[in-house]
Amino acid sequence: MSSHHDQDFTPDDAERAVLAELDVIVNDIAAFETRIGPRWRRIVRALHGLGLLDLVGRDWVAITPDGLAFGDLTAAQADRLARLLEDLENGKAPEPSSTPPPDHPRLEFPQPVVPPNADADPHHFGAWR
Repeated sequence: MSSHHDQDFTPDDAERAVLAELDVIVNDIAAFETRIGPRWRRIVRALHGLGLLDLVGRDWVAITPDGLAFGDLTAAQADRLARLLEDLENGKAPEPSSTPPPDHPRLEFPQPVVPPNADADPHHFGAWR
């Protein structure tokens, strides 16, 4: 087993390995957002057109690793949402929103956890240098 003290293992190798892993993570997230982003935009535009985002918040719909997620509502928001949906059900036209729809999705992805280097000085970011 190699450690960073062996001649075969250099700090550059470790940095390249971390960067390669981060590249995989970023590419996975980008590919996922490319697939789910258009769905998010369709839903947000529809919710905006119905005036719902003014009630539930402009960042109510987020992109997560599992797909789209809808945020929690306060009791007052839930009541306003129910009233608006009842009005729509009864044929009342929605009030147009006074703001434009959001154009950037809120992404909720867990932060990658990089294990600390036990031999590194915790007060120096570039401990290998």
